Amino acid sequence: MIFNGIPWKVETLHFYTRLVNPELSGGRLNLPIRQLIGLVSRPAAGNEEWFPSNEGDWVKMDEGTIGEVVYQSPEMVQVRLFGGNLITYTTENYMAHSPMNLSHGYRIQMVFGIDYKYQAECTTTIPKIMTKNFRKDLIKVVGEDNLVRVVVDFFLPNNSSLDFEYEVFLKGSAASLYEEVERTMIYSFANTCNENGWEIPFQQITLHQEKPS
Repeated sequence: MIFNGIPWKVETLHFYTRLVNPELSGGRLNLPIRQLIGLVSRPAAGNEEWFPSNEGDWVKMDEGTIGEVVYQSPEMVQVRLFGGNLITYTTENYMAHSPMNLSHGYRIQMVFGIDYKYQAECTTTIPKIMTKNFRKDLIKVVGEDNLVRVVVDFFLPNNSSLDFEYEVFLKGSAASLYEEVERTMIYSFANTCNENGWEIPFQQITLHQEKPS
């Protein structure tokens, strides 16, 4: 049953109904049946999660906030940012921000472009060099054990640049390093271009983010 925007298990149904969410601190409610009039319940699927996070998980909100969930209850969720500051959401507002749980593994993708003068090597030498350097730079930040997949491929011929897709899949144990991985992508691309003398056109960086499949 969804009550106040949160999934609940109906543990008992009587004049006073007991609702339980095992993922929330204090996640037990005893409500008079009249408060549930008009609501509909259904059987839970075997793999259905009761909440998008657990305390200790790292999440990325839809507005870009990244932090560690330090407390979650039926009333509020507190997220600690990288600098140590706490953001407190009402639980309904937290759910409305569609938190992406990084602690289950995550993917980051960026697209960068170089000048058209390197067209002859855009599908052969260049992506190989980029992939090698990108992987080496990532290992320094997250360690080899946290890498699931690292690849750089030719993406598309854009209006003013030959675009390459940088893509990395990481384990959830590297969730706290999300922003460092993003920076490493940018630095690795720029350093590789500098080392090889590849010119970078203006206005060619695009960032894409997706949940792990």
